[in-house]
Amino acid sequence: MKQLIAPCLLLFLAVFMIPATAQAAEWTVEKENTRIGFAVDFGGNTLDVTFSEYDLTIVFDASDLEAASVELVIDTTSAAAGLGDVDRAITAPKWFSSELFPSARFTSSVFRALDDGSFEMDGTLLVRDVSREITIPFTLETDDTSATAKGELKMLRVDYDLGTEDDAQGPTAVGLDVLFSFDISANK
Repeated sequence: MKQLIAPCLLLFLAVFMIPATAQAAEWTVEKENTRIGFAVDFGGNTLDVTFSEYDLTIVFDASDLEAASVELVIDTTSAAAGLGDVDRAITAPKWFSSELFPSARFTSSVFRALDDGSFEMDGTLLVRDVSREITIPFTLETDDTSATAKGELKMLRVDYDLGTEDDAQGPTAVGLDVLFSFDISANK
């Protein structure tokens, strides 16, 4: 009888416990309906910059936040505002320095559900050679097969060695505050 208990226990765990721990699903990003970028004041006007090249891996189920994860790797050479000289400047050594630092990376660590139905994710943001812990608030609309996540976070560009404080002066001033934002569409 004792010899039957161990195999039966293993069978029980395999059938009932493993599916419960594998709830979080990997989502496929619809790049044609997704925007990742930032806005910054440039000479008194808002400059909107988008990243067209990135790898984004999302594993998420609101009922299993411990298994959730996000990994975003942005190709900094793909930053574009649609203005030739500005686009070239964004990737130059003073700003993203894309030759030395061709990618920026965000890796999530913890997710929280908030009382208002929105979420927060903590993680590490690496831009150039500067790594910082950040918290990104976001909303999520989902059904059985599709989801839309939207969020934004205000950051200081000088915290990531993007230009200097002196660049915030003069007629072509670049504001210190940068509003990172995303509008992500994905399917299971």
